[in-house]
Amino acid sequence: MNKILIVDDSRTQRNWIKASIGEDGYDIKEAGNGSEALTLVEDEQFDLILCDLNMPVMSGVDLMETMKARDISVPVIIITADIQDSTKKKCMDLSVKAFVNKPLKDDRLKNAVEEVLKVA
Repeated sequence: MNKILIVDDSRTQRNWIKASIGEDGYDIKEAGNGSEALTLVEDEQFDLILCDLNMPVMSGVDLMETMKARDISVPVIIITADIQDSTKKKCMDLSVKAFVNKPLKDDRLKNAVEEVLKVA
């Protein structure tokens, strides 16, 4: 069973993400910001992180930079409402696997999750 960490400061968004990917077949954990997520990834092994960028305490970019500095390697899909080209480039430099725009529509997120997990 694949273990997925959903990182978003909005509980509503986390619930939408869970509904979008379907909970069957996944062990899903949640974090409300990058700092909470970092604690979880230091203690547990995850197959994938679904991460918002703009969060209090620690942003998604800060989380990925800290993970890289600590040599923690987990595939990341960014889920965001808006992303500037400079931020997207920074995320790509940090090896982000995919970007999915909010609001979540269709099966884009589910397809991205399945694709990344298939390759990982």
